[in-house]
Amino acid sequence: MRRARRYRAAGADCVYPILLAEPGQVAEFVAGAGAPVNLLYRPGGPSLAELTRLGAARISHGEGPYAAVQARTAALLDAIRAGRDPYAA
Repeated sequence: MRRARRYRAAGADCVYPILLAEPGQVAEFVAGAGAPVNLLYRPGGPSLAELTRLGAARISHGEGPYAAVQARTAALLDAIRAGRDPYAA
């Protein structure tokens, strides 16, 4: 919270507590930040709907989309190497 207030005092438009994920802590942070809060969506954490309900002004996905594309690309290449149809379901 102290860091969020310092960022705000320095002119930040929003704050981004990257590792904050527990719903009670998120709600407390959003209530006390004094600025819009950008939250990170990640597997195993609160859902997008929950982050919105907790007061997220913005939701980031971090490396999630890149990791998903990377995993899918690896699966396609594995199928090609094995002589299978890479696009078969």
